[in-house]
Amino acid sequence: MNLYTKYRSKQFSEVIGQQHVVKVLTNAILHDRVAHAYLFSGPRGTGKTTLARLLAKSLNCENRKANEFESCDKCNSCKEIVSGSSMDIIEIDAASNRGIDEIRQLREKVKFAPSGKKYKIFIIDEVHMLTREAFNALLKTLEEPPKHAIFILATTELHKVPDTIISRTQQFDFKLHAFADIVAQLTNIAKSEKIKIDKESIELISQSAQGGLRDAISLLDQVSNMGGVIDEKVTREILGLTTHESLIQFVDKFFQKDLKSTLDIINSINENGADFCQFIYEVLEILRKLLLFKSGYEKILNNFTEIDKKKIVSISRNVDKQTLVLIIEKLLKAYTDTKYASITQLPLEIVVFEYMDVTDSTTDIDSNELIKPIKKEKIILEKNDKKDEIQEIKKEIKMQNKPSKTVRKNKINFKFEEFSNKWSDILKSFKGSGLLNSLLKEAKPMKVEQDILFIAVPFNFHKDKLEDKKVFAEVNELFDNYLAQSMSIKFVVDETLVKEMPKHDANNFSSNDALSMDASEIFG
Repeated sequence: MNLYTKYRSKQFSEVIGQQHVVKVLTNAILHDRVAHAYLFSGPRGTGKTTLARLLAKSLNCENRKANEFESCDKCNSCKEIVSGSSMDIIEIDAASNRGIDEIRQLREKVKFAPSGKKYKIFIIDEVHMLTREAFNALLKTLEEPPKHAIFILATTELHKVPDTIISRTQQFDFKLHAFADIVAQLTNIAKSEKIKIDKESIELISQSAQGGLRDAISLLDQVSNMGGVIDEKVTREILGLTTHESLIQFVDKFFQKDLKSTLDIINSINENGADFCQFIYEVLEILRKLLLFKSGYEKILNNFTEIDKKKIVSISRNVDKQTLVLIIEKLLKAYTDTKYASITQLPLEIVVFEYMDVTDSTTDIDSNELIKPIKKEKIILEKNDKKDEIQEIKKEIKMQNKPSKTVRKNKINFKFEEFSNKWSDILKSFKGSGLLNSLLKEAKPMKVEQDILFIAVPFNFHKDKLEDKKVFAEVNELFDNYLAQSMSIKFVVDETLVKEMPKHDANNFSSNDALSMDASEIFG
C-alpha cells in the first residue's frame, strides 16, 4: 500500500485544510439538509474525491446517530465503501467515460433504489471532460433527481463546466494546502513510518508539491524508497532538482553580468536532466525573497544558511528593486514559455542575453529600458493617441529588411472590420510557405492605427518566427498583394488567443508543434 492510500483521511476530523467545506458538509449532515447535487472544484490533490467518499460513507453509515456526522467505519456499509465494493457508491471517471451513452447508462442506474441503504451516490470525477451531449443528458437528471440519489461532481477546470450544471449544484471551491500544513503532515508520516529524512528535505518536497498534499505524500513515498538517511542533496537528485548552491550561484553570476558563468550553469543544469520549469520557479522564489529583503523585510532570510545570507546580502548591493521587479516579470514569462519550448533552456537563455546585452551596452542605464520589450505592445494598445510611439514602431518595422521587389501601392481607405471578418478567407487565398501558413493560422487581426496593421499571435514563438527576416519578407509580400496599399505589419503577443485555439491550446501546444514548424521551414 502506498503512503497516500494509507494516510488518506478516513474521518472528517482528519481532513487537512478545506475546513470551510468540511464545516458546511458536516452541518448539512447533522441537520439533515443534504443537497441532491454537489460540485467540488479546485486544483488536483486538494482532497475533492476524499471528501466525496467521506460524505458518502457518513450518509450511508448504519450506526451513525442523528446528532453525529462521523461514520463508524465498522458497519458493512462503511467497510464496503472503504474497500470500493459498495454497489450504491458509483464512481465514474469522466475522462474515460465522457460520452452520452455512459450518461444514459447512469440515468438508468439512478432509477433503481439503493440496496438496503439510504442513498445511491454517484461520484463523477473530472466532470469537465464530458461532451456537450453528455452534459445535456446529465442536466435532465440533475433537474429531477429521485430522493434516494445524490450526485457529487469533481473538477479541476471549473470554467469548462456549463453554467446550467453549476446552477443546479452546491459548489465548493477547494484551496491549495498551506506550506506549513504540508510540512506538518509529511513530518508526521515520516515519523510514523520511521523514514530518516531531514527538515530541509521535507520542506523541499513540500515546496515541489506546490500546494497539493497528495503530490507531496507521493513524492515522500518516492524519496523514502532510497533508504538510509535522506538529506537535501539526495532529495534533489531523486526529484531531478538543481542544488541550492547552483541556484544561489546562478543568481549571483547573473547580477554580476558574468555571461560565461551564467551560461555554464544553465548548460550544466541541462546536462544533468533537471526540470527547467522547476529551476526557474526556484530562482523566482530567491528573487522574491531578495526583493522583500531590499524592501526592509529582513526576516525573509531566516531560512537561509549563514553563508547563503552573506551571498544574498552581497547580491542585493548589485541590483535595485526596480530592476528586480523587471527581471521577475521576464522570468515569469520564461516560466510559461519553457513549458511549450522545443529547446527547454532557450526562454531562460533569452532572459540572460536580454539583461546582459542591455546592461553591458548602455551607460547610466535607466531600468525602464529593460521593460520596453515587454510593455511596448501594452502602451500601443492602451494609448492610441501617442504618435511618437507609432513612429517608433514604424522605425522598428523598417529595419526588418523589407524585400526590394515589394512595391507599395497608393494608400486607399482600409475597412478593418471587413478585413477582420474575412480573415479566414484571406488566409485561404494566401499562397505562402507551409511554415507561414501554420503561423498565420493561429493569428488574428487586432486593430489598425494610421498605416500600421496590428496582428495578434498566441505565443512568443509565433512572433519570433513571423519577424524572422525571411518569413517577414514573405508576410509583407502577401499582404501588399492583397491590401493594395501602403500598410506596415506589427505582430503582438496576445495570450487570450490560447483559449480560442482549436487544437494548439495551453495544454496541447508542445515541442512537437515547434518542431513541425521548423520542419516545414526546412522542407517547405
